This record gives sequence, C-alpha cells and structure tokens, in this order.
Amino acid sequence: MPSQPPFVLTPVMVICWSLGLLVGGIAFLFAMGVCWLLVIGGGSDVADKHGVSAVDASRIGGALIGSYVVASVLYYHVWEDLPLDSLVITALMAALCFYGIGLLEDLRGDLQASLRFALMLFVSSLSLVLCPAFLLAPVGLAWVDGPLTFNAASQFVFTLVCLGFLPNAFNTSDGANGLLSGTSILALLALSSWFESELSYLLLYGALGTALFFIFNVTTGRFFLGDGGAYFLGALIGFSIIRVANTNEVSVWCLLSLIFYPVADLLWSMTRRVLSRNSPMAADNLHLHNLIHDVAISESLPPSFKNTATGLGLVLMFSGLPWIVYGIVGSVTNEAWFFLICIQWVTYGTSWISLYLSQMSQERV
Repeated sequence: MPSQPPFVLTPVMVICWSLGLLVGGIAFLFAMGVCWLLVIGGGSDVADKHGVSAVDASRIGGALIGSYVVASVLYYHVWEDLPLDSLVITALMAALCFYGIGLLEDLRGDLQASLRFALMLFVSSLSLVLCPAFLLAPVGLAWVDGPLTFNAASQFVFTLVCLGFLPNAFNTSDGANGLLSGTSILALLALSSWFESELSYLLLYGALGTALFFIFNVTTGRFFLGDGGAYFLGALIGFSIIRVANTNEVSVWCLLSLIFYPVADLLWSMTRRVLSRNSPMAADNLHLHNLIHDVAISESLPPSFKNTATGLGLVLMFSGLPWIVYGIVGSVTNEAWFFLICIQWVTYGTSWISLYLSQMSQERV
C-alpha cells in the first residue's frame, strides 16, 4: 500500500504549505499536484533504507523540484518573454530525462544500477550531440586536459563519464535530511550568482524549487528526493558546471569545492569497497553521514533531530566553506581554492577514519 506522508495535515505541514505558497506561488501548487499524483503510484521508502531515517517516507520529493522548475520556466517564458535558448532547453530536458530514470526506480524498485547508468550515458550522449557547447573544454589540469585535447572522441567520452558520474554521486550521498538538498541549494546559488552564464535563471529556479523541498524534508523527515530528485539535481548541476567552466575564467577547484561532499563520498566509498574486495557499486551504511549519525550525535536526541542535525552539519562543514572563501577573497580564480579542496579532503578523511575507529571500538565492547 503506497504511503502518503507528505499530505497528512499536521501543524508542521500547514506551516510548510504556507511557506511554499509564499515562496513558490502557483508553481508550487502545480508541483505539489504532480507529487500527489506520483504518491498514488507508489514511491514509499522504508525507515532503515539509508541507515539514518526513523520513519517511513515518500521518495517522490524530486517531483516538487522538477515540476517547479518547469512551471517557472514556462511561466516566465510565456508571460514575461524570458528567452529560451538551446542551452537552457538542453540542460533542462536532460535533467528531466535523468529524473525520469530515477523515478522508474523510485516507483518500481527493481531497475538495475547498470541499466540506469546506461540510460544516463545515452541521454548525455544525445545532449552532447544536440548541443556541443556542453563538451568540456581544457580546464588547466594536465591529467584532465590530456583526454580533452587528445581527440574529439576522447573529449566526448570524458565529458560523458563526468555527466554520468555526478548524478550517481548525488544519489549515493542522499542519506540525511537536508544534506543533498542543502548542498544543491548552495551550489545552485553560487553557480547562478558568482558566474556569468546563460543558465543562471534556470539555476535560480532550481535553487528555489530545492528550497521548497528542503522545507518539507528537514521539518517532517517524510519527504525524500529519491533517485529521481538526486539524478535531476546532479544532472542540472553537472551540465551547468561544464558550461561555467567553458565560458568563465574560473579555478576548477572552486567549482569542485561547491559539490565536494557528493563527489568525495562516492570516490571514497568506491575505493574502500574495492580495497575490501567488494563491488565498487555495492551499497553500505559506512558513508560519513552514517558514521556521524551513529557515532557523533547523542543517542538521547530524538531520531528525527539526529537525522536533520547530521545533514545540516555536513552542509555547513563542506558546502559552507566555499561561501566563506568567496566572501574573503572575492575571486573565483584565486589559488586559495586549491587549498580549500585540500582542507575539505583532510576534514573528510580524518572525520571518517576517527568515526569509523570509534564505531569499531564500540562494537567490540
């Protein structure tokens, strides 16, 4: 029986809906209507799936973001004469296709990861063929620029891998209330305001839609992004980062710092699984957010508070740092961005190791 937790009327939900209407207006109502239709079809999520949840929830939260973005773009295009160029259309349609791939998994629960990844590569390939402006250009790092400058085929394949990797990284790191949505909000706002891009207003709508989801997610804990929402945000940000990197003089470390946690979490997870002679794509509950939730936060706190505290703490720890650096240096080309990435990696690595050792010692007792 599908669950309908996002629509149970409680005092908290009344506040969420009121804020949603205030911020999102008619687009918010349209987006929530889409969510309601999808909830009828399924998409429920059991409490122990991510290792930090305390209650069953719905996995169709990504529909709120995607529907809000589409409604906003169409509204301002029709009534405010906002232009729609090929870059905006390609990025939005690709993100929606990625969302559709994730939605199938959210509703069915039996779509193999390899098939989902193959479909992502197909969508990305089609997008690059239709709009070559999203092919990644040299970024100033020898180990990256090698395949980008070797020939057109290697450039295409390298870009394809990047576009397929990031949505999966987003999905892997989606495990605590506010973690991925908070990271995405700060990344989308930075990409839309720090850099000049034809995608800026699309990114702003994405940030607003994600903020609407964020309100429900952190206050109720019953409204998850699901695979669809994570794939949508990963694709939207992935295409946008490539465009920003191609058209702006910017440190690649600056761009990577904005999405550090999802990227680092997947890279480290794959590495430790390979070292343990397991499949790099196997699921587990040894992500940093799992360890923080299980080891670092007091057991005396309410489960929902522990979940939200884990997510928001990691957002401040990693995604908040680029905003602090940008506020200090006021530049996207400063060498400080490389040192920031180093600080983020040291913080991630030392935190994971110390918490993992602490968990192991507790289990031996």
